[in-house]
Amino acid sequence: MARALEELDAARDRASVTREELASRLTELTNQRLCLLSMISAVFVPMGLVCSLLGVNLGGIPFRNDKSAFWILCGLFGVGIVVQLWIFRRRRWL
Repeated sequence: MARALEELDAARDRASVTREELASRLTELTNQRLCLLSMISAVFVPMGLVCSLLGVNLGGIPFRNDKSAFWILCGLFGVGIVVQLWIFRRRRWL
């Protein structure tokens, strides 16, 4: 009976260690996904802000009469994304 109790205690300890290991892996996976989501937000939120500001139909918008203004804005967005990705790689976040 004593041996059976010892084996049950050992099995409970192993199960506890396994549960802690699984919880640790789940936490690490969640942290990685949140980090990726934060980086995606860092790229797209500024573009959304600029687009929403330029989408307002008000006078005085820069380059309103310039036909190449759309492509200039797209180029600036592209440069911004490249700079952000470069910073992320430099800090080893990607």
